[in-house]
Amino acid sequence: MQTTINTRLTLRLPLLLKAKLLRAAKKNHRSLNSEILRRLNNSFHVSSTHAVAENKRPYRLTKMEPFTGSTAENEKMVITYYRQCDPNAQKAILKIIKAAHSLTS
Repeated sequence: MQTTINTRLTLRLPLLLKAKLLRAAKKNHRSLNSEILRRLNNSFHVSSTHAVAENKRPYRLTKMEPFTGSTAENEKMVITYYRQCDPNAQKAILKIIKAAHSLTS
């Protein structure tokens, strides 16, 4: 698995922008940091200015590694991929998990 080295950054945000980011983070069940990182990362993957103009949410998943580790490691990996998905994809994933759970219950 790829190792990530994080760095700390102090950032000044206008109060209203911070409030918008906090609301979006809460809505998307993410921390403020995760929300900012996702939005920043997505800005590098916009395929055209048309997608930005239409306020679409482009996203790109990182290459998925095979689940070979412990259960805790696999759960972390699933959560990481889930958080990279847009809200519609997240809803679809949850439906699949609920359906699979109902088959095993």
